[in-house]
Amino acid sequence: MIRKIILISILLPLSILIVLIAVSLLYSNSKNIVEYQFVSIILTYTLVLNIAYKIKILKINKIKITFKEFIIAVILSLVLFSIFYLEKVQFGNYIKKTPTFFLSFITVILTPVVEEFFNKKIIFDNLIILKFNKFWTIIISSLYFSILHYPNILLIHFLVGLTTSFIYYKDKNILQVILIHMSYNFLINYFNYI
Repeated sequence: MIRKIILISILLPLSILIVLIAVSLLYSNSKNIVEYQFVSIILTYTLVLNIAYKIKILKINKIKITFKEFIIAVILSLVLFSIFYLEKVQFGNYIKKTPTFFLSFITVILTPVVEEFFNKKIIFDNLIILKFNKFWTIIISSLYFSILHYPNILLIHFLVGLTTSFIYYKDKNILQVILIHMSYNFLINYFNYI
């Protein structure tokens, strides 16, 4: 079991790196290179999630969300966006980039689903199964989440990972953490449009 988890944990970032290098080489002169990169990453995540499901380290349970969980998700995403705004805009050198509709769809809808399924249903759940302490499970999951955002590893990525990992540990609701991630990404996209 532990070998399968380590294999998948290494396979995803390695696969993404290889795909990004290939896309960069193939489409280096294209103005849509960012879209190609995002689509490639989503396809890579999907492939790795499929492999994880086939080797039985990804389990999917009933998915539902209560009104209270929905409200908590929206509030948390607003707080996380405020931290993003402070970190990147007020204290950083953030340059607004207006994303295309396609890129917005990918970052707001698809990315949170595949990232959270991978990070919570594979990494987090299997660390718990392996009897890791809850504190270290939350920290490792959060660090993994922020590392997968390379080269943009920021404090906010760790905080988003920490928040969603804690909420997932507390409520075991994958839909709630996906909603937090979607709402957060939506706010960033909206901020880039205004």
